[in-house]
Formats: sequence, C-alpha cells, structure tokens
Amino acid sequence: MIIEALKRSRINGFSEAFELIDKEGTGSISRDDFRDIFKSLNVKIDTNDIEKFIDHFWKDKTAGIDYN
Repeated sequence: MIIEALKRSRINGFSEAFELIDKEGTGSISRDDFRDIFKSLNVKIDTNDIEKFIDHFWKDKTAGIDYN
C-alpha cells in the first residue's frame, strides 16, 4: 500500500521518499513522521498495523529509523 501511494505521489525512489518523510531533516524517521505520511498519502491503515510496520524496521528503539 505504501509503495503504491508513493508511486501515485510521483516519488522517485526510497531516498526521495525518506527525505519527504523525514520532515525535520534529522536523518531518521520518527513514529510521528510515519503516522503523518500515512495520513497525507491517504493510506487507510489501522493504527496497530502502522505500529507493527514501524517496529519491523525500528530495531534499536532509539532516535528513529535511519535511511540505512
């Protein structure tokens, strides 16, 4: 769903998507950043599914998800 929504938004590649989601330019994506991007892309997804998605990538539970 996320990839399809990004394609509709004419986002070219993961680095461009990451920069879009990382609004503050910190080099990492916070939980709030993820929630906001889902809303702005009009992706209808359950809050619990968002949390599961974030937890899958957020291994160290510190500042957020970095690009690497």
